[in-house]
Formats: sequence, C-alpha cells, structure tokens
Amino acid sequence: MLKHISNIPAILAITITLYTFYSCESSTEKYLRQWLHKTIVFPADLAFYQGNADSIQINHQDSTYKMLVLLDTVACISCQLRLDDWKRLMTDLDTMTHKRVQYLFMAQPYSKKLFQEELEEEDFTVPICLDDTKFRQMNHMPYNGTHVFLLNQANQVVCVGNPLLHKEIRNLYINILNLKNHEN
Repeated sequence: MLKHISNIPAILAITITLYTFYSCESSTEKYLRQWLHKTIVFPADLAFYQGNADSIQINHQDSTYKMLVLLDTVACISCQLRLDDWKRLMTDLDTMTHKRVQYLFMAQPYSKKLFQEELEEEDFTVPICLDDTKFRQMNHMPYNGTHVFLLNQANQVVCVGNPLLHKEIRNLYINILNLKNHEN
C-alpha cells in the first residue's frame, strides 16, 4: 500500500505534464486550422516605407510567394525585430528560389522614431508597412507577438510559423518553396 502512495507525486507530475502538453498542442492545432488556407485581404492603400523615403507602393499581386511578417514591436524593438536574422533568412531564400519570394513586413511600433532608428542602424532596406491596425482588423489577425505566414500567389496561407524560431518551420518553408521551384 505504501508503494502506491509514494508514486502519487510522480503520477500527478506526469498527468500535469501531459495535460499541459496536450493543451498547448490543441491551441497550436487550433491556430493552424484557423490560418492554413485562409485568404489574406490586402487593402489597396497599404503604404510601405523604405528608409527615410516617403511611402512607396508595392505590387504584391504578381509574386509567386509572399512571406507576410507581422512584427511585434511593443517590447524591446531590437530584441523583437531580429533584423540580422531576417536578412540572413531572406538571403538564403532568395538564393534558393531565385528571388521568387516577396517579403511583406508589417509593424505597429509604439514609437515610429525608435523603430526607424533601429531599421537605419541595422541597414534594413526591405520595405515595411506601418499598419494602423486596418490590415489586422480586416483579417482578424492577432496583435500580440510576431506572426509569420507564407502566402501563395492567390494570398492563401500555405504555411504558418516563424522560421527564425523553429528550425522545423524554416525547413517546411524551404521545402514548399523548393517544390514550387522545381515545378517551374
């Protein structure tokens, strides 16, 4: 009888761990179901900025693939942006896909001045849309955290996840893009 009682903490710990794991997994699955194959709507008047230039128009309709990156800039800007990591990833993907991916970065910075300074300091020249929440509202997108979506030419989500944080997601993006590359 005492043997079984001494195992209760271990059984309780395993039960809590499994419950936590499956709870997280189900929220991840729910997130994937919510976004996978969803068509993203882009307002016609989205303004992108590159460096200190005035707004520029980006034609994203002709791109075979688009990587939509919703940046979280609420906390430490340089910590959240990881601009060096994005530059390396974009260089790698451009090499592999012969520049078939268009990068659409969107941010809602709490300080446009600090945000601009960070972009200049890191020499980040990819156009960025400073979203006034219109885009996120139209698409019912989350406001917290960085979210990354790979879109096809019809703006349908074909992959979800941040390739900077998860090697498996990065490999999945590469496999999807390479598959399309071999088809053409």
